[in-house]
Amino acid sequence: MSPKAKTVYRCTNCGADHPKWAGRCDVCGEWNSLVEEMATSAAAASASSRRVRGQKSLSEGGSVAPTPRLR
Repeated sequence: MSPKAKTVYRCTNCGADHPKWAGRCDVCGEWNSLVEEMATSAAAASASSRRVRGQKSLSEGGSVAPTPRLR
């Protein structure tokens, strides 16, 4: 049995992705700008492991800053 295709709703104004349709984009506030798209298999696989945009993972050359000690 093949996995169910994942649907994502993308804002045509700012490009933000939403898991379900809404009348208004939560990011830019534009009304009726969400369009339904089928997520690619790579995007669907990484949906559960999303990270902040612009941050590199350790395997991509990112670094871990030491945590300051609380007193």
